[in-house]
Amino acid sequence: GRSALVLDDVHLHDLSTKGNPSQQELCNRICGHLSTHHDGGLSVFIANQVWTAVPPSIRKLMSHYVLFPQRIARDSIGHIARGVLMTKRELEACCDMCTGPYDFLLITNEPDGRARVRINGTEPIHGIR
Repeated sequence: GRSALVLDDVHLHDLSTKGNPSQQELCNRICGHLSTHHDGGLSVFIANQVWTAVPPSIRKLMSHYVLFPQRIARDSIGHIARGVLMTKRELEACCDMCTGPYDFLLITNEPDGRARVRINGTEPIHGIR
């Protein structure tokens, strides 16, 4: 059956680059190759409060992002927008639509026929490619 690996508040930038294979190489392998080739499937969930704590090599492999706009510093939106393949203006507009303290944006990079960006996972925001 399917399996899941949850990494909660792990600062992946702090993984060791020493050894063969290193912690960093193993993490890249788990998030890339192993997650797609594991018998039955392996879903990797990375929960972190700091965008830059997840290295770009890992962020590029991610299929979904959950962002809590009420907890994002406005000056970091441009950096995050590049990481989720949106323009700064698009991400700012989406963040402005999240008015509640626990509202979140679900952004997906896997086309499934639904809107790529959804508020609270359900309410579609159309026009974002």
